[in-house]
Amino acid sequence: INAEYMGESTPDEVVADPTQLAAAFEEALQAYMCYNGDVQPQRVVIFRNGVGETQFLSVGQREVVAIMNVLKALAPQAELCFALTFKTTKARIFASMGHPNSYDNPAPGTVLDGGGITNKAGFYEFLLVPQVVTQRWSAYTPTSPG
Repeated sequence: INAEYMGESTPDEVVADPTQLAAAFEEALQAYMCYNGDVQPQRVVIFRNGVGETQFLSVGQREVVAIMNVLKALAPQAELCFALTFKTTKARIFASMGHPNSYDNPAPGTVLDGGGITNKAGFYEFLLVPQVVTQRWSAYTPTSPG
């Protein structure tokens, strides 16, 4: 299901109110199950944008817990993947063209992960190329789910 939640927050408070978030997620989950003949989802994937590394733990303690509580009540076997995405990274990715000193922009959908990618909070992190870059050597920045 493609659902959108819009909560009220101040610039200093980017973590959603857990009560409002749980109600919106419950409504979306019930709509999904109604549309699919009361079939519960096996997996739920949520991409959450607008969170800096300093708010990772707050999001986990408030938002993820609220969503997990709804899942336990309505779809207890469902697995949750909660990806925090942010667009600010100092990383730049170039694809080797097979010749010495020959590089180009990577194709959209390219994923870079592994032991060399870390963040201050110690969470698993990967970089994703989300778009085609039309200008050679542009100021392209990969999306970084945290």
